[in-house]
Amino acid sequence: MLIYAIAGLGVLVLVGWAGQLTLGQWALVGVGAYASVRVASANGSLVLALLVGGGVAALISVIVGLPALRVRGMFLGVATMAFATFSQAWLFNRSFLSGVNSPTVYIPGARLPMIGSVGERGLYYITLIILILACGALQGLRRSGAALRIASVRDNARKAAASGVPSSSVALGAFALAGFLSGISGTLFAYSNQDFDITFFSPQVSFTLFALVVIGGLSSIGGPILGAVVVIGIPLIFHFGLIAIFLGSGALLLNVLLFAPDGLAGLWYWARDWFVREVARSLRTTALPSVRAQADSPLLSVEGIGVHFGGLVALDDVSLKVRPGEAVGVIGMNGAGKTTLLDCISGAVKPDKGKVLVKGVDVVPMAPAYRAYLGIGRTFQDGSVFRGLTVLESMLVSLEGGDYSGTLGGLTRAPWERWSQRRKEGMARRVLLDLGLSHREEVLVGELSTGERKLCDLATALVRQPELIVLDEPTAGLPHAEVEGVIEMLKRLRQEYGSALLLVEHDMNVVRAVTERAYVM
Repeated sequence: MLIYAIAGLGVLVLVGWAGQLTLGQWALVGVGAYASVRVASANGSLVLALLVGGGVAALISVIVGLPALRVRGMFLGVATMAFATFSQAWLFNRSFLSGVNSPTVYIPGARLPMIGSVGERGLYYITLIILILACGALQGLRRSGAALRIASVRDNARKAAASGVPSSSVALGAFALAGFLSGISGTLFAYSNQDFDITFFSPQVSFTLFALVVIGGLSSIGGPILGAVVVIGIPLIFHFGLIAIFLGSGALLLNVLLFAPDGLAGLWYWARDWFVREVARSLRTTALPSVRAQADSPLLSVEGIGVHFGGLVALDDVSLKVRPGEAVGVIGMNGAGKTTLLDCISGAVKPDKGKVLVKGVDVVPMAPAYRAYLGIGRTFQDGSVFRGLTVLESMLVSLEGGDYSGTLGGLTRAPWERWSQRRKEGMARRVLLDLGLSHREEVLVGELSTGERKLCDLATALVRQPELIVLDEPTAGLPHAEVEGVIEMLKRLRQEYGSALLLVEHDMNVVRAVTERAYVM
């Protein structure tokens, strides 16, 4: 039960946090089991076997996760399922992994430095301690910027890139962490069985592991533990037959999907949150005082860029400049290429010709995530932020570009990570107070109104104090009464923060009120 819980934590990181569907995670458990045999046969060290098993599984997990850079969803799930089939049919039969020319292997008893041999009961307590440490490490990571980076890429990779978060490395990092946890559970699985073969790592078990985590809850670290208790522990303790296990777990999974999508852990959190809301109804959060930020003026120069989508000419020889400290508008009919122009500036689209110079540096070869470091902030027409994060967490994702949170520091809750987190929260709250969103900081972005979501999108760009903010129709979809407030806010923020503006807008009243000159496309 404990081993399945540790393996389930890997599924939680990959599916619940990173949004990557995996249907072959039990094969990585097998990789850890077979890889640990070679180490155990040499010296029997449990510690070294755990490190090697986890490390090899992490490496292979990254290789398996490479398709995630191109495909997501069911296609990625099929790729991981294919890896599970390949592992049982070929990989686990190779001697280079386990050092044994047989699919059936034997691992000697576990040994610890300065302690010696470890019995079955001792191995149980070691497994329990590892599970507790893994949960504590993931809980610390969940509160750090590293986990926010993972969640931001899951929710909105384009916005994450505009905030300076490279989606490729973040996704592969999640695969590595999930693989390491699976490899550790595989090593413990090997020591607990001592002799095993390829039948122990059937691809079908990966589905059981996945269902286990879904039943327990993909949104909570306690979810895999609850799932392991219900799906693995209870049937073993009460000696249920295979038919009873099959029908019971299937019915439980179906009811969880229909009535409790957050799993059994979600029911607990729902009850807890209801109680806390009732008790804390009258409490309020005091925001930090506003501090006016200073930023140097940028210089943006777009020189003769062109973009073709097949036979469609989207942009042809487009040039513009934003001089230091000014607000420039871009207007034109639908389909004129305004958003494509902004995508070329922020990096979402690579032009076929021309240059995009930021402070004299041609940024066309740069990935979108790295343009944020040159002082470019970007908002999107649909107010696209991170629906699964709170307003404050979305702000912290943007600050990751300038103050990166280390994964190891997050896992260990290192003091410098906690200090950095408090400092970033203070910066975020100051901007939220300026934009009138301080009372909504703990609300999920997906629950905000259209106007609030657009303000949140602007706040995530503004919190980094960019030298240039690229705004794509900030008033689109807003009622007239709110448009006037946006105009006044943009004027005030430009004065207070000193950022230059490049504004795409259909409402000419907004363009005349905010900008000093405009380009027509």
